[in-house]
Amino acid sequence: MIAEALSIPGPFLREARAPCTNWSLEIVPKHAESVRDLPQDIREIYITMVPGTPWVDVIAAARTVHRLGRSPIPNITARSIPDTASLEQLLLQLKEFRVEQALLIGGGIPELAGEFTSVLELLQTELFEKHGLLDLDLAGHPEGNPEDPHAEQSLLDKLTWGREHGFSFRIVTQWCFDADTVNDWIFRLRELGVTEPLHIGVPGPATMKTLMRFASLCGVKASATVLRKQGLHLTPGCCS
Repeated sequence: MIAEALSIPGPFLREARAPCTNWSLEIVPKHAESVRDLPQDIREIYITMVPGTPWVDVIAAARTVHRLGRSPIPNITARSIPDTASLEQLLLQLKEFRVEQALLIGGGIPELAGEFTSVLELLQTELFEKHGLLDLDLAGHPEGNPEDPHAEQSLLDKLTWGREHGFSFRIVTQWCFDADTVNDWIFRLRELGVTEPLHIGVPGPATMKTLMRFASLCGVKASATVLRKQGLHLTPGCCS
């Protein structure tokens, strides 16, 4: 996923804006070394937590990304963390490698690894404040979240709690395909009083087969459904 950072301050959502040069990229841990070949415009590197990936691999990838001069943003997946002690150990290790931002997600894994079921439960441990990790990204779902039919309200609950406890949030999405759906979602959030920056994910150039493979790998279930529906309408040149 390559995500263009869009900070939209008000209701004028469909106005044309100058191109943004603040880009980020999402990788799996084993691709961390490839960061060295990226254009300098790409500063932030999201490290996805694929189900079954050991935490040590995510931490090692964060260390590599930092060594290569980029800013690592690891995914912290609530449902994959066994307990509070494990969360604290993870935060200590990330702090050691100067991780200053993280993306919190619930995670779509079918079985819990331990006591956490949601991002809000992670926040309520107060461990993020304890270890100074107050700049956090939350997942947004313009096309819906198959794992949470109340995803929008869940997001609002996290934002409300975080604001009251000194957190600075950004909202990031996985890659999306329907611009009207995304615009409607942005407009709805702004009407609900959400002022946090919104970073919208877009897919990079790829074949249909590759897009579907990465959708499965990264858990982009809603977008994958849209892709299947729109597949016959995509021209060969747009995804090659």
